[in-house]
Amino acid sequence: MTRPVLVLGLPRSGTTWTAQILAAAPGAVGVMEPDNEKTSAMALGAKRQVGRFPVLGADEPAVGYGRLWSWALAGAPTGWGLAVGDRLLRSAGPAEREAAVSGRPSARLRLAGLAASVDSRPAAWSGSSGGRGAGTGAGAGAGVSRVVAKSVHAPLAAEWLAQAFDVDVLVLLRHPANVLASWLELDLPDRDRGLDRLPAVRRRYIAPWGIALPGPTALERAVWHLGLMTAALEEAAARHPQWTVRLHEDLCVDPAERFQTLFTALGLDWTEAVAAEIEAGDRPGAGFALQRRSSEAADAWRTRLGPPELEALRRGLADFPLRHWSADDMPSCA
Repeated sequence: MTRPVLVLGLPRSGTTWTAQILAAAPGAVGVMEPDNEKTSAMALGAKRQVGRFPVLGADEPAVGYGRLWSWALAGAPTGWGLAVGDRLLRSAGPAEREAAVSGRPSARLRLAGLAASVDSRPAAWSGSSGGRGAGTGAGAGAGVSRVVAKSVHAPLAAEWLAQAFDVDVLVLLRHPANVLASWLELDLPDRDRGLDRLPAVRRRYIAPWGIALPGPTALERAVWHLGLMTAALEEAAARHPQWTVRLHEDLCVDPAERFQTLFTALGLDWTEAVAAEIEAGDRPGAGFALQRRSSEAADAWRTRLGPPELEALRRGLADFPLRHWSADDMPSCA
């Protein structure tokens, strides 16, 4: 099995849409958010020591996290332990899952994580960030030649993953105003995970960048988290020119043409079935649905954000070392 493709981005940045189209390539299989504790029992136990958005440098130890990704990049094979864990997770309500993500797992979800860990892959994971070959073992199923895995919870651990595993990294970025509009519309808890309070974030990002802490309002804090994760992904990608970087808005301009170019860059085979997958999704949709009118996606923020939100973006992102956008890219709606 050839190197997996690892798609990384922020929540609501178009990663699911992109990864599903990539996974439509012949011989590919998609593994969507294996590190999401709300939907993946394997992640419940594996991420207890690293949190919802792990902050990891390339050489830091994170054995449980490594085993999680070794399993995911092998195609997320299912055994009896994972089946039991996922059944327990599905039986939990939204409040119980959110409590687990916030570090307060119930007895049921602790048991779910423990059961799922039986199917983790210690043999394929060396326990150090120099493992490399991990994640390309058996388990993806007959006929599968390429795993396409995607995460929106690893933007602060991108270099750790690239160092630990032999993967092709695709960084997907989206206009901050579009991301913020989606976060606010869906009231996502992930828009504020208190990352400004983590010593690792202060040491790795806040101090070197010379950025201020977020303001007290929910909107200011959401903008700050958006700036942190976007700038961190951009900085990591800049240090690794072999990674592939795409803007969601660019993919939406002419999806068939842009994705065909992306397939070539990643060494995936383009077929008429892939083109049909893109066309099938190009219809109205809302919320968490994957269907969208691609021609309307690039400027969707113009009808979803008002002057207060845009002003908060301009102020809140001003200090971050963003590479693709600036305050001028968030003009007033007036």
